[in-house]
Amino acid sequence: MTNPTDPRIEAAARAIADAMLRHGDAPGACALAKSALKAADAAAWRPIESAPKNVPPTLVIDASMPEEGPYIANCKNGIWCDDYDMVEPTHWMPLPPAPVMGGRDE
Repeated sequence: MTNPTDPRIEAAARAIADAMLRHGDAPGACALAKSALKAADAAAWRPIESAPKNVPPTLVIDASMPEEGPYIANCKNGIWCDDYDMVEPTHWMPLPPAPVMGGRDE
C-alpha cells in the first residue's frame, strides 16, 4: 500500500483485500464492510507508551482486562487517572469528534 495514512485505513484496506481473496472476486458489501470496520477499530488503539504525557480526557483500555471495556481517563505528567483513581491502561486512542448537528446526514 502506498502513501501510508491513518492506521485504521491501512488495516481496513488489508481486511478488504483479505476478504476478497477468501470470497473470490465478488464478496458481499456487508462482509467487506464488517471486515474493514473490525480491522479499523482494532488498529485505532495505540500502545500507551505512544500517548503524550499530558492529554485531555482520552479513551483508554487495559488489554489484560478487555471485559472491563474502554473508559475515559486523562494523563498529567505521565500519570493516568479516571474520575476516581490512578489507572494503568495499556492502550489509548483520541476521543472521536462530536457529531455535527444540522448536517446533511441527519
